[in-house]
Amino acid sequence: LDPRAADSWESTEDGYGVLFHLNQDAAFHDGTPVTAEHWVETIRLMSDPACPALGCGAFSVLTGTDEAGKAVPGETLGAEAVEEYTLKLTFKTPTTPEDFLLDRNREYYVLPTHLLEGVDPAELMDLDLWEAPVGSGPCEFVEQVAGSRLTLAAHTNYHLGTPGFDYLVITVVDKSNLLTALIAGDLDYYTFGGSVSEENRLVA
Repeated sequence: LDPRAADSWESTEDGYGVLFHLNQDAAFHDGTPVTAEHWVETIRLMSDPACPALGCGAFSVLTGTDEAGKAVPGETLGAEAVEEYTLKLTFKTPTTPEDFLLDRNREYYVLPTHLLEGVDPAELMDLDLWEAPVGSGPCEFVEQVAGSRLTLAAHTNYHLGTPGFDYLVITVVDKSNLLTALIAGDLDYYTFGGSVSEENRLVA
């Protein structure tokens, strides 16, 4: 496990909680520092029963949520900003930080909630923000052609260093064209359901 959003973490409360000490150099692409409150507000917003965002089941391990990962009215949600850069998560069952990270690291991400003040959780996915998303990772949004291509640029101020490329272009390619595109150098990598079948294998 290599720290990215957090510099370090530690178990607390006999394994029922974990403290994440966030990297204080981390910032959104608009320059706003990423704080523990951003993480708490993200979890609170996405676990709201009215929020239609996908992947909310990932929050089901936190106290104050149901089996679907939705916040239970009247119960305290297991996400707290202890200090500006210290995030505390509280679990329903004892969980080591490493087990949590290995199991959930792809499902937890932080939203620019400073741009979402007053947003109705039910309307989260309909915002203009998604036309030009503001993230906090190593790549910045450039453009998207629906069903065809997503273009990202290297974020030169990323707190862990600038990626070793200028642009990352994610392209939707028909499976039958994968091998040709790879051989031609049009693709460097393919994933998410794509596969080259035996019938496409090169025969010497």
